Amino acid sequence: MADAYRGPDLGLVAHGLRFISDEIELCQALPAFDHGTRILDAIQGLRSDFNEKTDALTVKVDTLTTKVDGLENRMGSLENKVTRLDNRVENLEKKVEGLENKVERLDNRVGSLEGKVERIETGQANLSAEFGQLRQQVDGLGRKMLISQKNVTIRLTNSTATRDESVLYPLRNMETGQEMRPFPQTIGHLNHWPGRSIDHLLSELDEATDGDLAEKRTRILLAVGVTTRNLVENRRIGQ
Repeated sequence: MADAYRGPDLGLVAHGLRFISDEIELCQALPAFDHGTRILDAIQGLRSDFNEKTDALTVKVDTLTTKVDGLENRMGSLENKVTRLDNRVENLEKKVEGLENKVERLDNRVGSLEGKVERIETGQANLSAEFGQLRQQVDGLGRKMLISQKNVTIRLTNSTATRDESVLYPLRNMETGQEMRPFPQTIGHLNHWPGRSIDHLLSELDEATDGDLAEKRTRILLAVGVTTRNLVENRRIGQ
């Protein structure tokens, strides 16, 4: 019973452990163990190389990621610029369209103004023509007034004629301003004029040509300025 409960021999245990440890150390000299160690070293080297390459690749990936992010940012910036440019182009197109509309309206206004100018020019041409005609009429009227004034003076001179031998001064034609020809030199000369010459002179004096010769002669004498008193005396003598 005493042997059944005997405690462990720790010294023996320690000796056994030292023995086992020494034997295990001797395992390092075994070829298989050395090969496994080299394999582990190779694996460790591969792992280190893989880690280095992985780290380098990670750096490259990070660099590429940074570049891609930069490109994305630049693309975003470019997209914003393109959007702004597109908006500006759209605004410019609207402005161009507005300018085209303004140009069209201005063209219509110019066309209207051209029409007005043309009408004004036509009116001016018509006014110029009318003014020319009016000027001719005024000039003609002035010339007739001058001729009429001369005829008034001639009639005053002829009003002094009292006898057959009294000289009669010829009046001037109202159209040409020239002396009326033929024209009786005296009252007596008129009394011997033929009817055709008398009618011609009456027409030139713008007098009526009806009536007998005595009436026509009296009409001529009155037209050239001979007074009524002298006409009565002349009619008595002519009869």
